[in-house]
Amino acid sequence: MKLNTKPFVMPSWPNWQTKTTKLTADWRQLQQDLQTISHAKRQLTVSLQQLQRTLPAVQAAGQALQTHIRQLLAQDQA
Repeated sequence: MKLNTKPFVMPSWPNWQTKTTKLTADWRQLQQDLQTISHAKRQLTVSLQQLQRTLPAVQAAGQALQTHIRQLLAQDQA
């Protein structure tokens, strides 16, 4: 196994500063994205709960409509 014998060269400070600044900006953007996703998740959860509460009434109305249509068809055939 050959050892790396090249001396360590510290990168220039401006390069490190640029990378650190970019990482900080990326981290802030990720935090904002996470907040946006969390907010959207809460909104979707509320919408889903509203739909779940509404579904039985919609199903009942659909069944009533089917019954009414069948009655009308039966009257029409009579």
